[in-house]
Amino acid sequence: MLRRRLSAFGRLAATTSTELISPDESIPVVFASRHGDAHRTLELLQALASGGDVSPASFSMSVHNAVAGILSIARGDTSAVTAVAAADNLLLAALLEASAQLQDAPRVLCVLCDLPLPALYPAIEDAPTDPWALALLLERPEISGTSGDRYLLQQAMQVALPAYSSGPALLPLLQGVVTRLSLQAGSPGWVLTRREEGLP
Repeated sequence: MLRRRLSAFGRLAATTSTELISPDESIPVVFASRHGDAHRTLELLQALASGGDVSPASFSMSVHNAVAGILSIARGDTSAVTAVAAADNLLLAALLEASAQLQDAPRVLCVLCDLPLPALYPAIEDAPTDPWALALLLERPEISGTSGDRYLLQQAMQVALPAYSSGPALLPLLQGVVTRLSLQAGSPGWVLTRREEGLP
C-alpha cells in the first residue's frame, strides 16, 4: 500500500536510500530536493485551475517531506526526519544539516533526489536533465574508525573553484577522481575535502 502511494520521484528516493540501511535500524534522515515532486504538484495545480477536486491523498504526497515520511512509516522508525529545499545550495544545505545532526546521533542518512521539471515550466539553466538520487550514510569518526573514507566539510576564506549544488557533482569526489569539491564559491565559501584514511 505504501509503495503505491509513491510516484516515480518517491520510488527513486526510496530505492536509493533503503539499500544503505537495514530494515530495523533507527536512524535520523535528512531528505533534500530542489523541486520536490514537481510533477505531482503540477497535477494538483492543474486540477485546481480547472475547477476539479484535489485528492487529499495526492496532496499529502506533494509536500516536501512526504517521501521521507513514507520511508519512516514503512520501516517503523520514529527517528527525526528533516526535509531541506535549497536552490543553488542544495548539496551544501543537506550536508550541513546532516553534519549538525551527527552531533546527537552516531549515524545520519542523507538522501538527495530530483527529477527533470515538467515541460510546462520554463527552462532553468541548472535544472536536472535526467532523474538522479544519491544516498549517503554519514558516521562520526569514532563510529566508523579508519575503515571508511573521511571527508571534511569546512568554510574557506576564498573559494575560486566552480561551485556545485546537485548530488551527481559528488561522484568524482566519492570515486577519488578529485580530492576537493567546492559547494559554495565566493568569500567565504565552502569546500568538501576527501582525506586519506587514518587522518583525524
